[in-house]
Amino acid sequence: MSWIEKMLNYASKALLAVTMLCLGLMMAHVIADVVLSGLFSQPIPGTSEVVAYYYMIGAVFLPIPLVEMRRASIQVDLFYNIVNNNIKKIMLVAAYLAQFVFFILMARQTGLDAFESFIKSEYVQSQIQIYVWPGRFFLPLGFGLGAIISLFHLIKYIISPAWSSRTRISSGQ
Repeated sequence: MSWIEKMLNYASKALLAVTMLCLGLMMAHVIADVVLSGLFSQPIPGTSEVVAYYYMIGAVFLPIPLVEMRRASIQVDLFYNIVNNNIKKIMLVAAYLAQFVFFILMARQTGLDAFESFIKSEYVQSQIQIYVWPGRFFLPLGFGLGAIISLFHLIKYIISPAWSSRTRISSGQ
């Protein structure tokens, strides 16, 4: 399974690179807009729309797979630490399964929405016309890879229950 894990890790890091690109572009775009507005009273048309429909969506949804790959999402251990190992195993399988179902449902719905937006060539009209349908595909990308990673974790745990009893995977993976 190590080649699968390497591929999932590579794919999640690739989406993180796109996230960093979105954040860098957002920073440059907003700074340029503020400078041009302040110095020359000429803001960049459509800045808030590009930030809202592209940069922010990418920054929020594309890192989901890496968070799941590292098993670094928020966990509540309220009951987990006080139950016996058999109950812990059931809880872990249920959690991985629920997470997989959630991500697959979100990927499906956001994928359908993105495809519908693509078919309609969805755009917003501000000072200029901005096509927003490409940014819609960030969501099914993040959720879809998150679902695959959740399924991978579920299968890996079922095959080797000791795997999930380790501490969280370090960020250096």
